[in-house]
Parts: sequence; structure tokens; C-alpha cells
Amino acid sequence: MAEKELSLEMVGAEATVDKVEKPQASSFDLQKVMASPAFWPGVIIALGIGLVFWPLIQGLPELWLSKDGYYSHGFLVPLIAGFIVYKNWDRKPNISGLMIPAIAGIYAVTRSVEILGMVALGFVALYTLIPPFRRALGALNDKVFPEARLQDLKPKFNIGTFLLVGLLMLVPMFAALVSTATPIDAFMSASFVASALLAIWLVAGFRWMLALAWPVTYLAFGLPVFGMAIEIYTNPLQALSTTVAELILKVTGFDPYPLNATEVLVGSFHLNVGVPCSGLRLLFALTAFTTLFVLIANLRWWANLIMMAIIVPLALVINGLRIALIGMVGALKGDDAAMTFHDWSGYITLVVCFLILFKFARLLGWKD
Repeated sequence: MAEKELSLEMVGAEATVDKVEKPQASSFDLQKVMASPAFWPGVIIALGIGLVFWPLIQGLPELWLSKDGYYSHGFLVPLIAGFIVYKNWDRKPNISGLMIPAIAGIYAVTRSVEILGMVALGFVALYTLIPPFRRALGALNDKVFPEARLQDLKPKFNIGTFLLVGLLMLVPMFAALVSTATPIDAFMSASFVASALLAIWLVAGFRWMLALAWPVTYLAFGLPVFGMAIEIYTNPLQALSTTVAELILKVTGFDPYPLNATEVLVGSFHLNVGVPCSGLRLLFALTAFTTLFVLIANLRWWANLIMMAIIVPLALVINGLRIALIGMVGALKGDDAAMTFHDWSGYITLVVCFLILFKFARLLGWKD
């Protein structure tokens, strides 16, 4: 009898474990969303924003298809932003999503990558190294979002909010209209994101804006916001990637001969690491993919830090490996084969990096 009871307890424990670890499907209901009183006003305002920012929007396909490839992941960004909302539909919103719009605003005003990095690192340091700050943020989050899940938030509308936010929306939209810079630039992109966030506040309320701050701002990965970073970091990354490629070539017995910081002779093949091969576009794509995993995997804070910390070394190693392989193919098969491999290897490296990040997220506790 005792053995039978013990067996039943073990079965019950196993069932409990299975119940806890089994991923829960999202209960996102499109019909319910469309029935919301905020849906059609949101559609109308979205069309208005699209009209104001049409110079930006119509230039995006060309930007995403440009030969430099810095924004080649852009076609995926709107789909990923929607997927983030879908995956978080049954979760409690996170007020720390305000960090990204704040940083985006600072970048738009200062156009300084250094200041942008200092603000981001400062927030991360406060959140990870000072537990009282983390607890205070969590307590504030509970007050702002007493509901358990994103889907429990009810759109709220009143005339006072409509007038206030309507006036606020005029600022980024007017700035976009009168901007003397080229239409496709970081300033207009930041104005677009700000207008989208304010539009959510206008039709659904302040808490909805906070709740959707992460996925809305994620759209920036597909917008031309990296101009300053491209100018500053392309050449240093060219040299670093070339150094990594040389090391890999030496280890594999190809005996490379460096001609300068970005050119290497591999046998009779002249390997020139140009600007498009600097690794910066891979770094941008990796940052977008890693942010996706951080936003949907619901990992612990230290696991999120590990995910973010591997972006730069992973980009350097994979890009260096790609350059080294181009050199190997050129040395063994000739220039034409090397160029063919060069043209296709960029897509291969993206897939490889995505799979590596996916595996890391799994190892760090992602159960979905």
C-alpha cells in the first residue's frame, strides 16, 4: 500500500513538473482586438502618421535592398515587432520598456553614439548592480500594471488626454515635415517612433503606450538610425575582422601575408576586406535578433546580460570566419569562386548566428 501511494505521489510530481514547464500558447484574439473601441481610431491615426512620414516609409524598401546591407534585416523587423506583441500577450507588461524610447530620444537630439552608450550602460548598471533600484522598478511596474497580463489592459479615452497628446504629437510630426535634412535619416526615424508611441497613448491610454514601448521602438532596427555608428565604427571593425580572419587562416595552415590593415594575400589570392565586409551590418542584425530573444524568452536579468554581452564577440568571430573562408576558397578555387561564395556567405552567416543565439537562449532557460 505504501509503495502504491509513493508511486502515485511520483506520478503526481511528474505531472506537476510537466504542467509547469509546458509552454503556454498565446491567447491572442484578433477579432477581440478589432472589436476594441480603440481599433478604428487607431487605424485612422496610423494612416495619418503614414501620410506625414511617407517620405521615410517609401524609401525603406530601397534602404533594405541597398548593396551595403546594413539594413538587409529590415524586411523582418515589422513582422518581429508584431510577433513580440503576440508572444507577450499573456504576460505582464514591463515598464523598463521606457528605456528604449528614452535612449532613442537622446540619440535623436545628440546624434552621439558615445552618449547613447553611456545612458544604456548606466541603466544596465543600476538595474543589475543595485538591487534596491531593481526592486523599486518592479514595485513601480506593479502599480502601473495591476492587471496580470497585457490582454487585460482596457483602452481608455477621454477628451483631456486627446487634446494633450494631440498637441504633443504635433511636435515630432511638425519636426518631420520641416526637417531640412534628407528624409531618410535618424532624426525623422526617431520622430516616427515617437509619433507611433504618442498615437497609442492618444487612442488607448498611457498604460498601453508603456506596455507597447518595446515592440514599437523595435521598429527602429528597420529604420535609418545607424548613420553615426556606421561612420564611427566601420574602419575599426574592418581592421578587427581582418585580424580575426588572419588568425583563422594561420591556424588552418594557409599562411596569410598581410599587406595592410585590411588586405591579406592568401596564396595567390588577394583578399581585400572592404567596407561592406567590416562586420557592422552583421552586428546590427545580431543586435536586432538578440533583442528579439530577450523580449520573448522571459529570461532572468543576468541571462539577458549574457545574451547582450555575446553580440560583439560573436559578430567578430563569425565575420572573421566568413572572411577567412572567402580567402580559402579564393586560394583553392580562384577569384570567381571566391566572389560567388562572398555573395552568398552573408546570408549563411546570418542563419548561423541566429541558430547560435537561439541555442544560447535555450541554455539560459528559454522554455518556449
